[in-house]
Amino acid sequence: MPRQNQVVTEFEDRYGDTRVIHRNKKGELKLARQGTTVALSFMAVIAVEVGKRIRDRRKAAGMTLEQLCVRAGIPSTVPKTRMWEIENAIRQQGVKLGTLYAIAQALGCPIQKLLPTVEEAAEAAGIELETPTPRLAVAR
Repeated sequence: MPRQNQVVTEFEDRYGDTRVIHRNKKGELKLARQGTTVALSFMAVIAVEVGKRIRDRRKAAGMTLEQLCVRAGIPSTVPKTRMWEIENAIRQQGVKLGTLYAIAQALGCPIQKLLPTVEEAAEAAGIELETPTPRLAVAR
């Protein structure tokens, strides 16, 4: 079995950046990510916060993991496991918006109650938000 993240080759992309192709633990060839971005930083902290908020609302409603997954209509061979993954932010790509809306509907709450504000997410991710420059009104 191949080693995880075994480098296969490096190449220069059309922008002059060196990119790496590696073999993952399944033996598949993958293009390595080039560090982190603001979006990836937000996604990581938002997934954790959304999971906590879902768990809190689910428990307050007296539902099990499986009951919430089934009520939200999330397709899964093992519903309890899929909802546990969502609540514990296991998948790196986060939760799809449609899934999040279905969970909010199943919990009987507005989706905004499951999402942190931009300011909360930025603080958790250690991102400094730029304050927009006010525009001056032009008299006509």
